[in-house]
Amino acid sequence: QIRREVTLQLQSLEVLKNEAFKAGLDKKPEVQNQLKNVEAQFYAAQYVNHLENSTEVNEAEVRAAYEQQTRIIKLQQVQFDSAQAAREAQQLLLKGLSFEELMKRHPNPEQQFDDFISPQQLPPDMTALAQMTRGEVTREPVLLNGKYYLFKLAAAERNPEAPPYEMIKSQLTQQAKQQKVQAQIEQLLKSNGIVPPESR
Repeated sequence: QIRREVTLQLQSLEVLKNEAFKAGLDKKPEVQNQLKNVEAQFYAAQYVNHLENSTEVNEAEVRAAYEQQTRIIKLQQVQFDSAQAAREAQQLLLKGLSFEELMKRHPNPEQQFDDFISPQQLPPDMTALAQMTRGEVTREPVLLNGKYYLFKLAAAERNPEAPPYEMIKSQLTQQAKQQKVQAQIEQLLKSNGIVPPESR
């Protein structure tokens, strides 16, 4: 039944296509442009499939994806009214002042938040903080809602509620592969002078 339906559909498309040619629709510029667009989309999709089929990820890459996805972090922060004030505070840290002491000098109510969070919960402007190592402080003040912040990654650990590695290994493998494919596509676009808006 399925084969008959597919055959009927293909035959119907062929008849309608021939009628379109008889009507001269293939000669119209707007139709030709639409055909080029459809053809470009088709081959682009085929190339993405080709990349996905030919891209490999190893165990270390999948493990790294697991560690990143199951990581939870604890941040400490100090708030300033200007970037200059934040940079002056950085100089104090370089001279030996502890971050905890800096927090006492510049208290704010948000410092009471002392819970672990998932990096996915961070706003887009703060996602780079999740890549810091334990004890590291932001090298540049972070602007949020008109205030400037210095952040310290106080702690990082694996979420105790995270599913076991083996349970989500296949899903992580696919995600890691898609990330590699996306990186290849972005590099290809950049080499051809095309920069995605979010990279500008």
